[in-house]
Amino acid sequence: MEPFRVPFFVILVFTVLSEGIGVVAPYFLGEVVDAVLVANSLEKAIFFIILSAGFILLQIGIETVWGVYEMKKFVFLLNKHLDVKGLSKTFSFSLGQHKNEHSGIKQSVLSRGSHALQSLAYMTVYDFIPLALYLLFAVGATFFIHPIVGAISAAGAVFSVIWVISVNKKLGPDLMKLQKMWNENGRLESEFLRNIEVIKVHAQEEKAEKEFNRQYGEIVEHGRKTWTRFQLSDGLRSVISTCIRIAGLIVAVILVFEGSVEAGTLVALFFWYSGIFERVHRIGKLHRRFMEVWPAIWKFFVMFDVKSDIVNSENAVRPEIRGSIEFKNVSFAYPKQKFLSDDDAEHEKSASFDMESEATDVLSDVSFQIAPGERVALVGESGAGKSTTAALILRAYDPTEGEVLIDGINLKDIETSHYLENVGFVEQDVTLFDNTLGYNIKFPLNGKADNFPEEELERVAKIACIDKFLSRLPDGFETAIGERGVRLSGGERQRVGIARALVKDPKIFIFDEATSNLDTTNEKEIREALHKTSEGRTVIIIAHRLSTIKDADKIIVFRKGEIAGMGKHEDLLETCPEYGRLVKDQVFA
Repeated sequence: MEPFRVPFFVILVFTVLSEGIGVVAPYFLGEVVDAVLVANSLEKAIFFIILSAGFILLQIGIETVWGVYEMKKFVFLLNKHLDVKGLSKTFSFSLGQHKNEHSGIKQSVLSRGSHALQSLAYMTVYDFIPLALYLLFAVGATFFIHPIVGAISAAGAVFSVIWVISVNKKLGPDLMKLQKMWNENGRLESEFLRNIEVIKVHAQEEKAEKEFNRQYGEIVEHGRKTWTRFQLSDGLRSVISTCIRIAGLIVAVILVFEGSVEAGTLVALFFWYSGIFERVHRIGKLHRRFMEVWPAIWKFFVMFDVKSDIVNSENAVRPEIRGSIEFKNVSFAYPKQKFLSDDDAEHEKSASFDMESEATDVLSDVSFQIAPGERVALVGESGAGKSTTAALILRAYDPTEGEVLIDGINLKDIETSHYLENVGFVEQDVTLFDNTLGYNIKFPLNGKADNFPEEELERVAKIACIDKFLSRLPDGFETAIGERGVRLSGGERQRVGIARALVKDPKIFIFDEATSNLDTTNEKEIREALHKTSEGRTVIIIAHRLSTIKDADKIIVFRKGEIAGMGKHEDLLETCPEYGRLVKDQVFA
């Protein structure tokens, strides 16, 4: 909230003025009563009526200016600030951290935490501070009238605050559990929405609804029990507070009959007591809201405490990338990264990722060299280490042991964003935005998309073989392709992925199973696009089809995280039994 320090101070000044006037106005109403009943003076009564009305109008004026100022300097800007910071923090995590953590949970933590912080800010500005100031001014006013009356009002306020805090503190663990249940519910809903096609194809709508309804029912049941206990406790507190309020008014009446205070003072006391105990009652509701939002805020803070596990070294450089890649005795085990501890009650123990590695290495003492402009294929059975090798080249993770060198420089010493600007990546299932074809192709241009020449876009599209289906799109590059590119076929999405990677003019190109889900015709066209793309670049291909990789300059064969062979297709058939078996079975998966 630091950027809102000045607006917060200005709002505090407005609040002090408004609440102070709100306390003073009833005093003049009491003077009106005294003017009528004691002084029997019409002029004096009218004077105090006008004076009281003047204070009320002044309060309205202050609150109007206050409201306009908030709209300009606080409300909408606060919402923007928190949402942008949350998204920025998400972007700061490494690709590996995103791969290892469920997106639904991150989305739930971000969304609920941001809204909870906004609620906390609004509660502070519009509820807590005005409430605290009014209590301070009103209780002070009752002491001004008479010490006994003031002592009763202060005792009632203190009693209620202590009661509320002690009761709500006991609710903490139950509310943390409720927040965890909400996060799990968000994860389940996200899963269903992301896999809606699977649900529809298998006609499992009813099953999904029942599972969602069952989980939501558990949340409702736990929430109902938790808040029922709160309501019963709050009701008892309200009864006791009301008794204290009545006692204070009785004492005030006795003091009037004794002549210690004026009769008109009862009017002011009635307003002040009503204001004090009405606001004390609101403390319960305010604290309840705080307890509701606090678990979400805590998880949000935990997320902000987490550091990216991929950071630039202090002297990171921005060299010209030529495309040389070397793995030097690289070993790697996936870290057991979990966003939050399962035991949410242990706040201090779960405010970070658990970076302890898995027991088994995915890669073990792997070494190889790729020259600039070389076309290299990575092959092996599923789980052999091919995609992990690609992830290390993308710096989604850092090696557990050994070094990844780019043009002879440790990848850790190269500024990550600069390096990735020179790397093109086409995944097996290309992810596309619900936007136009042109937007998706030009997305990596880092703010330069608007000035990207149309002829250059057409050139890239031709290399990626997009020109073969572009003519059937009604608006060409401005055609909206739908969520995840649903209006395009699988082969067309792959070509868009190739064009998106190519538009950066990268020095290193990585294709991860880019043709595995395609039919023969599409596979041939994508292979043609790969050949066009390869010119003048270092290309790494992970594939399971012999036709895709047999012409590679070098083939690296992986087996259980180690290199079983390396060389050209014909040589490996003679020297590497593992490769021969893969070729025979056509299992490059």
